[in-house]
Amino acid sequence: MRGQCNLDDEGTTVLLPPTLVPPSPGAIARLVAESRQRSLAQAPPRTAARPRRALSTEDADRRLRCGPLGRHVGLLRELLEPVMRPGRLALAVADPGARVLAVVGDDDACRRAHALGLRPGYDWSEAAVGTNGVGTAAACRAPVRVTGPQHHADLGPEVVSWAAPVRAPGGDVVGVLGLTGPALAERGQELAVLTAAAAAVEARLALEDLPAAGGGDSGGAGPDAVAVAHLRALGRRRAVLAAGGCRVELSARHSEIALLLAWFPAGLSAEHLAGLLERGRRDAVVVRAEMRRLREALAPLGRAARLTPRPYRFERTPTCDAWRVVDLVRTGRLAEAVAAHAGGVLPGSTAPGIESVRHDVARRLRTAVLERHDAGLLLELARCPENHDDAELWDRVAGAYEPGTPGRAEALAELERIDADLRA
Repeated sequence: MRGQCNLDDEGTTVLLPPTLVPPSPGAIARLVAESRQRSLAQAPPRTAARPRRALSTEDADRRLRCGPLGRHVGLLRELLEPVMRPGRLALAVADPGARVLAVVGDDDACRRAHALGLRPGYDWSEAAVGTNGVGTAAACRAPVRVTGPQHHADLGPEVVSWAAPVRAPGGDVVGVLGLTGPALAERGQELAVLTAAAAAVEARLALEDLPAAGGGDSGGAGPDAVAVAHLRALGRRRAVLAAGGCRVELSARHSEIALLLAWFPAGLSAEHLAGLLERGRRDAVVVRAEMRRLREALAPLGRAARLTPRPYRFERTPTCDAWRVVDLVRTGRLAEAVAAHAGGVLPGSTAPGIESVRHDVARRLRTAVLERHDAGLLLELARCPENHDDAELWDRVAGAYEPGTPGRAEALAELERIDADLRA
């Protein structure tokens, strides 16, 4: 049964997915046996079953960033650290089709995972690989444990995988979390901890659609009392990071770095970050110096904005107003998305990574508005500062209104202004 959480006396109710708990050992055995039967009927032979690339690395990363799980990678790291660190396990974050979007863990764990084919963009569905943690959890919509020879593909006798689905409030699976590592690393609590982490993300997803979600700072005694900071970068040349009533306005360069780390929750190397900040230059030494200064600038926010190295990332991925626009577009709340987006992402920044984020968010919003065929909404989008000189958009507005209407007159006047500016 779907859970309900009443938050206040005014009747605000959050609908949560059904409680997710690890199945009993007997239930897991049945799930694995059923999966093995499906694999024999549908998957390639054991000797030929192996993960294959289904998405480019860039597409996998983009799907993670713009999907429902991207902003929660930091939370997952924190919750799973007790079982990942001593066991040297790697965490795979996959989409509902069991395509891996990110692999998280220390260097050794990630290398072992990559050697198995657990890489961003690779398909681990039962149809491709047969019985395995991520693919079987996606297929049966329940937590599972698959060990050694239970895997359909030949991954080696010592490989163990645990996986759990993550569901939206309506019950649809929106992703899968999988831990993988050597059998000697198993301590017996992996599936329970992983299932609890999936449930925590499900609760976060349910809360995100509340009116206050992503809209500002959480209350509390101080920055360490809040779970996540919030980054404001829309319509600003200098971003603001806030948590627990404390706010820090960042320099232009630190604004770019903070946004990129929020946008790439799995983390960035110094070299990758350098390439996103400057064209033609990849000075990792300069980036490392900036990261030291950024840590000092974020110190007043405490654990809410702590940065970790190798790769550089937020320990707890902040929410971000740019993410919020993507969420609003995805859920069809376009009027709110247009109002929130006005100004664009860090306008004025010429860092290639920021320009890519800016164009990605703006493109998603623009495409959705154009497909809605709502003249009023189209006019509101054209009025936003970032679209001041967009002749194509103003032309679409003019075509959406009948002759003689105020909307058409405004659009025609803007087109005349743009044309005059071009001739000047």
